[in-house]
Amino acid sequence: MDAEVIKVGVEIFERNIERIVTGVFKLSRDGLNRGEVNSGKAFQEYLTNAYSKYSKVKTLLYNKEAEFLKKFYISQSLCFKENVIASDRIDNILRIGKCLLITGAGGMGKTSFLKNMFLNVFSESDRIPLFVELRDINGTEMSLLDTIYKSLFKLGFNLTQDYLHRALELGKFILFFDGFDEVDLNKRDKMKSELIDLTDLYNENYYIVSSRKSTEFSGWTNFRELDINGLTLAQAKMMIEKLEYDKQTKEAFLIALDENLYEDHLSFASNPLLLTIMFLTYNQYAEIPEKKYEFYEAAFEVLYSKHDATKGFKREKYTNLSSTEFKKILNYVSLSSYLDNAIEFNSTTLIEYISFAKNIEELTFDEDGYKEDLVKSVCIFIEEGFSYKYSHRSFQEYFTAKCIASLDDDSRMGILEKIFEEKPHSIEQDMVFVTLFDMNRAILERSLFIKLLDNLFSRIEAPTKEEKLYNFNQLHFSSFELDYGLMDEEGVEDESNAIAFSFTVEGLKYRMLFDFLINNYSKIIKLPEKGEYHREAVDVSIIKQYHESTEEEIQMGCFKVTLDTAKSIPELFEIVLRRSRHLSWQLECIEQIYEKIKSSIENSKSLRNLLLEKKNK
Repeated sequence: MDAEVIKVGVEIFERNIERIVTGVFKLSRDGLNRGEVNSGKAFQEYLTNAYSKYSKVKTLLYNKEAEFLKKFYISQSLCFKENVIASDRIDNILRIGKCLLITGAGGMGKTSFLKNMFLNVFSESDRIPLFVELRDINGTEMSLLDTIYKSLFKLGFNLTQDYLHRALELGKFILFFDGFDEVDLNKRDKMKSELIDLTDLYNENYYIVSSRKSTEFSGWTNFRELDINGLTLAQAKMMIEKLEYDKQTKEAFLIALDENLYEDHLSFASNPLLLTIMFLTYNQYAEIPEKKYEFYEAAFEVLYSKHDATKGFKREKYTNLSSTEFKKILNYVSLSSYLDNAIEFNSTTLIEYISFAKNIEELTFDEDGYKEDLVKSVCIFIEEGFSYKYSHRSFQEYFTAKCIASLDDDSRMGILEKIFEEKPHSIEQDMVFVTLFDMNRAILERSLFIKLLDNLFSRIEAPTKEEKLYNFNQLHFSSFELDYGLMDEEGVEDESNAIAFSFTVEGLKYRMLFDFLINNYSKIIKLPEKGEYHREAVDVSIIKQYHESTEEEIQMGCFKVTLDTAKSIPELFEIVLRRSRHLSWQLECIEQIYEKIKSSIENSKSLRNLLLEKKNK
């Protein structure tokens, strides 16, 4: 059956590749149009190699040898404006728009989703698909177009970049950009700008970007965002049935999913990665952990000690480390690489991270042997060609959090501040902060939150509630503008609604922090109910009167006022408050959370003092 799936997939590809390329370039039979002939051959060579590369993947279970994606992939639906979009046909997705964002939490299968779409193009479309891994831009000075060209060149496209430009002008391509969230933070604004420029320049092509969810996409006005839906019970069962694993274990797990396991642990069982981990841990643990960090801990123990259920033997280790010692090294490998934004390694780099961890822990073992254990024995890493990477990024994030939790107070504080300043998107996009919060929220409270909130409330302190709210706005925004370019957007009915605020860099960091605090502390304390906030009509003439825009900005229909200027002009001061009422709720929540954190820290100090007194008696 597996061989038949692979055979059918290859036959579909071979049957359609020439049709697609010939149709796009209209290759002349007499060869007179040499440019089209050369382009067609170059793209055909690329597509042949790209199909070979992207049709096979390594996973947590299939880590030794890449498996054919179609053999085990389960097609997940998408959600767009509360509508469910079936993804089994590519046309269902493309009809939504030419510029699409596919978002989802870690482990939801975004990369597999994009690769499956890439493969489906060959049988369902007359367009040429291009697949670009956006992390390739990290550590380089390449532009987005350079990155696209490099992706093609590595897979056999042997023409100059000028041919790529001319081909894109035909408007017959679907470009898949995988992993925007894997791009270094200091490169994201530039990449976003170049991506939007690309969609404007070659506007007849389709552009599909995958990423973990983020508030930063609110400014991508020409993109439509679709969320990947979780697995249904039927899909979860189908996924397990397709796994190459011990039949008896699979049957028992499928029965448990049907009875109550799926409903009782929906957040795990509907996520493809977490469902796989749940399946791996099912035999060894009588109960499924409630917290995600406990879930990953259980997964590691199973991976460290497990038998190979597809082969029937126990894997030997290349090092003689205990489980605890192995984890200590992995903790430091994860933290140091996480801080370096390293998600893919060559052999030399990975050995350097292992040696760094070895020196800190003062353990004796062979670094090359440890690397082999990561890949072959414990399967936390996978090897692809000459590269190594975590079987899933969430493992790097989990062990990073474990490492931070094990540090002394000063080291922990320094690292958390570094993450907040240099990797603020991690607060909303990855597992590090939420894992620390679930393990022991006091770590975050003492080492980061209290300092940030002390600073916040000292800066926004004011004699009146209105002034305090205005100062809170100034923390978030540098300016606001009446932008007539927004008039074409959905929901903007008149110029009164064409007012937008510009975040400061610091404001974006605090926005992500506040969202995290409200989301997590709402499970601990009762926070104010969020009311409905409607855009209030305002007199925009006052903005035009006091605007600080350049002539060029005015010609583009944009009238900007800084919040510093508006603070001293009553009419503008009122506009800012009226258009940001929703922040008053956020401020109330943060005030209550601040009091809770101060109380928790004080109670912890009192308890420590009490214990010290008892000890000294």
